[in-house]
Amino acid sequence: MRLTRVFLLTLTLGALLRGWGFETHRRINQTAAQSVNGPFGEFLFVFQDSLAAHGIDPDLWRKHDPKEGVRHYMDADYYGMYPFDDIPRDYEQARKKYSADSLQTWGTAPWYIGYLTDSLTTLYEQKRWEESIILMAAIGHYVADIHMPLHTVANYNGQYTGNKGVHYRW
Repeated sequence: MRLTRVFLLTLTLGALLRGWGFETHRRINQTAAQSVNGPFGEFLFVFQDSLAAHGIDPDLWRKHDPKEGVRHYMDADYYGMYPFDDIPRDYEQARKKYSADSLQTWGTAPWYIGYLTDSLTTLYEQKRWEESIILMAAIGHYVADIHMPLHTVANYNGQYTGNKGVHYRW
C-alpha cells in the first residue's frame, strides 16, 4: 500500500510541478527504488542512481527505432469501452482480435510491459544484474507513461476537440 501511495504521489506531483518529461521519469524510478523493502529493496537502493539515469532511455530510443513510439501508449478507447474487460491480456490474442496494424496504431504499452517483465525474469534467473537494471529502468518508464492520462486516449493531443497541442503543453 505504501509503495502504491508513493508511486501515485510521485506521478501526480511530477506532472503538476515539472510536467511529464525526463526529470519526472528519473524521479519516478528513483522514488520506486527507495520505496521497496527487504533484500530486493536493498539491491534497488544501491542502484537507484542508475535506475533514475536510465529512466529516460526509452524516450531516447524513439529517435533511432521507428518501432519504439507505439510502446509508450495505448489508446484504450479504440480497443473497447470502459472498463475494457474485452481487451485480451495476451498480445497474440489481441493481435488476432484487432490486427497487427491496429495494435501498431493504437499502442502496445501494456503488452510490451508484460514482455519486458518476462525478459526481466529471465535476466534474474541468469544472474545478469547489470542488464536487469537497464530493463527495470525501461519498465519504470513505460509504466509511468501508461499512467499519464494523455497516453491512454486517442485524443491525446486534443486534435479532435480543438485543443491541438495539449500533449506538448502537459
